Amino acid sequence: MREIITDIEKLSTASEPLKFINEEGTDKTEGTEIVQAIKEVMEANPELLALSAPQIGIQKRIFCLRFSDVIKTFIDPIVKQKKGINIALETCASMPGKEIVIGRPAEISVIYYNEDFKYEDNKLVGVAAGLFDQQVQILDGILPSELGLVSDIGEDGKIQE
Repeated sequence: MREIITDIEKLSTASEPLKFINEEGTDKTEGTEIVQAIKEVMEANPELLALSAPQIGIQKRIFCLRFSDVIKTFIDPIVKQKKGINIALETCASMPGKEIVIGRPAEISVIYYNEDFKYEDNKLVGVAAGLFDQQVQILDGILPSELGLVSDIGEDGKIQE
C-alpha cells in the first residue's frame, strides 16, 4: 500500500491530466490502477474524507471523496462555477497535526469523469463542495496552508497558540 505524502515540496507541482482516450479508443488501465491505489489507502484510513493521486505520489488529476460509506472517484475534474463562501476548519491528509481555517465555496458546479470513465456534470453543496475545492487545488499544486490560517494541534487535541 502506498504512503500518504507529507513532503510539501513534492505536492507543490500541478498534476497532469489522465489521458485515457487515444487513437485506438479508450485505455482505462492506468486510471483504474490509480483509483484502486487511492481507494486502498482510504479504506485503510476510514477517517479520510478525501485523497488525491498526488498525495500518494502519482502526479495525475484524480481524487476520491468519501460520501458516508461510498467512495466516489473524480478524474480530470474541472470547476465550472463557485457560489457563496463557508469558513471552515479543515484538515489535510498531507498535513498531519494541522488544522486550517479557510474559506471554501458553499456550492460548486463541476464536470469530471467518474470511475467508469463516464462524463458527469454535477453540483455539490456544503462539506462536499469544500472537499472538492480542496482536492482540485491539491491537483493544481496548492495546499490549504497556502490559502488559510494554519494551527498546530496538540496531543490533547486542542489548537496550540
